[in-house]
Amino acid sequence: MPKKVKNLTFEEGLERLREIVETLESGAPTLSETINLFEEGVAVARHLEALLADAETKVEKLTSAGPAAEGPEPEHEDETDQEDKDELF
Repeated sequence: MPKKVKNLTFEEGLERLREIVETLESGAPTLSETINLFEEGVAVARHLEALLADAETKVEKLTSAGPAAEGPEPEHEDETDQEDKDELF
């Protein structure tokens, strides 16, 4: 029996969905097994959708406009730097 659905990583869940589809397409399972596999597949698909939604939210937060997304603020010149430039001209 595979891990509980809620404990699957995205990659594990995707692999499990592939296994379920292959088994269902083979026509080998009984009606009862087919229903159970279908039910598991729906649960895995919903879990994967939730993981994708969480990832999308994180990416949106990281890329949204704001000081953290823009990177570090440029350094401000202090007075001695400005004086050095003034001496050149």
